[in-house]
Amino acid sequence: EMNDLMSLLPGWVGRSYGAGMEDNVGITKNLATIMKNSGFIFHVKPGGDGYGYSLHTAFACSKPVITRSSHYNGKLGGQLMQHGVTCIDLDQCSREEAANILKYWTESPERYQAVSNAVYNKFKQLVDFDKEEQQIRQFLDRLQ
Repeated sequence: EMNDLMSLLPGWVGRSYGAGMEDNVGITKNLATIMKNSGFIFHVKPGGDGYGYSLHTAFACSKPVITRSSHYNGKLGGQLMQHGVTCIDLDQCSREEAANILKYWTESPERYQAVSNAVYNKFKQLVDFDKEEQQIRQFLDRLQ
């Protein structure tokens, strides 16, 4: 799917990272850096991945995601997605429409920054690892 979308964006470069992908060599510990240096994250994963590690990492890095919300229905990662605001949901638009959204978002640095800010703000709204850590500590203290 990514290659089909990239064919509509002349001059754009798409890279594939992850298990079984062409650019996978040694990326595990560098994934966040790779995401930070990317413009967008294309993450289509049939069946999802429960928590949504890649989605959460992308959102923590302020990177808009191109995905399919149907892969995350009822899963934590799905809460991050808002088509046209924090992601491009390929379940809600054609690849041509997705390409047009990407072009629109990148027509100006200010517009891209506004989208990136919306992504990060959604992450901060839904994710508080410090609070979660405190809850886990309280749980563990009760076990003693």
